[in-house]
Amino acid sequence: MFMNENKDYLEVIGDFLIRFYHEEPDDLQASIKAVETMTSLFDYEWEVATAFRNLLEMELPPGQIRDLVRLKANRYAQNDDDAREFLKEIYQSNDLENAINFKDYED
Repeated sequence: MFMNENKDYLEVIGDFLIRFYHEEPDDLQASIKAVETMTSLFDYEWEVATAFRNLLEMELPPGQIRDLVRLKANRYAQNDDDAREFLKEIYQSNDLENAINFKDYED
């Protein structure tokens, strides 16, 4: 995996967290807003889903995921494991596992 790809995944997720979670203390409300906003934005939803999937499977330097969650989502994470669990919950609560890449269906 190239460092640029890692950075892109971190940027996509960081932007998503700032947009929907940073100012909203209630995770459920943040997820509702995110789902509503992404409705019909298939390319954006696919980009976010792909970034989450790839980031959650990566090994990153110690503290990087923790710091991402602390800074971008404005959530306390004691360590990388806490942060990774938070990101998994977001992935699931936003139904990102069901995102579809419609570009695969274009002629």
